[in-house]
Amino acid sequence: MAEGMRPPSVDEWDDGGRFPVLRAMLENFARVDDGFGVTLYVDGKVITGHAVGRSAWLRALAGQTEHGNGAISAAVRVALRDVASGYEDEAPVHATQIQHVHLVNVTIQGPAATDVVRVPQLEVALARVSGWSLSNTPRHPG
Repeated sequence: MAEGMRPPSVDEWDDGGRFPVLRAMLENFARVDDGFGVTLYVDGKVITGHAVGRSAWLRALAGQTEHGNGAISAAVRVALRDVASGYEDEAPVHATQIQHVHLVNVTIQGPAATDVVRVPQLEVALARVSGWSLSNTPRHPG
């Protein structure tokens, strides 16, 4: 595996409680089906997207599952939506429990100006984030 592709160790999942303002915003927006534009600085890359709660992120992920692939795709969509509904039924997550930023409408900019990738969804571990700022990224591309 390439250095940037290795799975994080247990220590890398714990970010030591950094970014309390970002965590508080994620906590508050997790309760509504909206979100906010954010830019994250991760492993030398700039990741811009619209931060949403995990249930909204899972529903967006379910929507990306190809509809033309029969029963398996349908089962994946149903499973993702069921998990999203389960999160909606849980008690709100406290800011100190948040370990990931769930993004939609994502642009990843690498070190070179030509290193640009766009993806519909991305989950970023807060432990990998070295900095962040608000942006005006829309929830939906366009």
